[in-house]
Amino acid sequence: ALAVADNAALLACDLGDCRDLKAAMKTWLYGISHLRPVAQASSPGLIGFVEQIAADSEGFMGLPDSAMQEMKEFYPIGAENNRQVFRAAREALLRIAQPLRASPFDLSLPPALRGQLCGANGC
Repeated sequence: ALAVADNAALLACDLGDCRDLKAAMKTWLYGISHLRPVAQASSPGLIGFVEQIAADSEGFMGLPDSAMQEMKEFYPIGAENNRQVFRAAREALLRIAQPLRASPFDLSLPPALRGQLCGANGC
């Protein structure tokens, strides 16, 4: 989850420099899937927010590819909400793991952990 929050390609998308908003949101979902068990185990007050950003992110992924205008409008809102929840969870995450310092060339790791966005075939 920390690697996704610190992902350089995702941060670029969140700042408006993104070629594939769905890949960016898929990357967020990958991070959310790893954040969920941490929130359940260590921060009961956080799990509702994690579930909300998961639902919002899934909703975004359900938009048809032709809905580019809606994606451009909704992505910054969803990304900021995701980032706020990840910031709130950072302390809990750091208690169980240190940030991953992975090489972008380590193909044994999923793209989201190498500072890249998830691809069409998953993360």
